[in-house]
Amino acid sequence: MSRGNRTIDHMIRGTQRVGVVADRIVQIVASAVAVTALVVAVIAGTQQIATRFLTDQPAVTSEYILRASLIWMTFSALPLCIRAGWLVRVDFINAIVSARTSRFLGFLSAAATAAVMILILVAGVEILDRVRLQHVPVLGISIAWIYFAIPFGAAMSLVTLATGGLGRSKLNGEI
Repeated sequence: MSRGNRTIDHMIRGTQRVGVVADRIVQIVASAVAVTALVVAVIAGTQQIATRFLTDQPAVTSEYILRASLIWMTFSALPLCIRAGWLVRVDFINAIVSARTSRFLGFLSAAATAAVMILILVAGVEILDRVRLQHVPVLGISIAWIYFAIPFGAAMSLVTLATGGLGRSKLNGEI
């Protein structure tokens, strides 16, 4: 192997390592945020139900906290779903087509998912711009903090797609 080929091979391996590290960081952050949001949603929902039935009045703060945590949970779980291949299941098609066609369909699926994530990212940034001056009086925070979950989840999903994460955990048994 010539010196030039070794350099190219070394660069490719380095790029692959960066992709693996980036994918792993996204999965850890997405998992932590999604699970935290789920726990907060369960606590806020339980408090809301208990308050309604015990005092016949809603707990206004828990309504906003529940809504915000559900938004964060949904969008931060997107990269996990993409990596697991749970967005659109077309396994039955892969069973009846050739390996080459299956790879093409995988690429097509990744491209379509990336296009949707780019649209969600752009829409999320526009939403942030529109709501930046609005506040949730009960919580004392900007609504933008709640809706930041939209571009956050879309950007992390794009990183997952860029590192080849579409349906990967289905193949190696991990999430």
